[in-house]
Amino acid sequence: MKQPLYNTGVLFKTLIKRDWLKLVFWILGLLAFAASGAGKMEVASNPTTASTLYTMFVKNPAMVGLFGPTPINNPTNYSLGPIFGQTMTLITGLTFAIISIIYVVNRSRKEEDDGITELFRSYSIGKLANTTALVMELLLLHLIMAVLLALSIEAQNVAGLNHLEK
Repeated sequence: MKQPLYNTGVLFKTLIKRDWLKLVFWILGLLAFAASGAGKMEVASNPTTASTLYTMFVKNPAMVGLFGPTPINNPTNYSLGPIFGQTMTLITGLTFAIISIIYVVNRSRKEEDDGITELFRSYSIGKLANTTALVMELLLLHLIMAVLLALSIEAQNVAGLNHLEK
């Protein structure tokens, strides 16, 4: 094939048809993990001393290096919203990265070892069609997870986070 992306769309549709159940399980698993973080943090930050301890915790130089500097200086203003936004963003991002690595390795190396890649290449597709379709599938997975995660956090009415309604 002279066109490296030839029939990428057809291959993308085929991958979605084949992997839809795995995609649903990945989405539900990450959504359950990340959306449950607000409830866990609400329990952990309920007493008034917990917000003071958490403020001291995030002012630690190691935590500043990991999570970044906190904008809150007064511990009484440190509600669940900033706590959730500061810690769960990094944890969820790391989880997204791990899921992406597992997904890409499973879809590229494992399929190559099983001979599925050669089977796809026996059809008229471009050299980069398989990789591009995989990246498109992963992008779609991340977009769906991000939207559903934002909606689930909004539905939980976390104190301190801005809500969509005015």
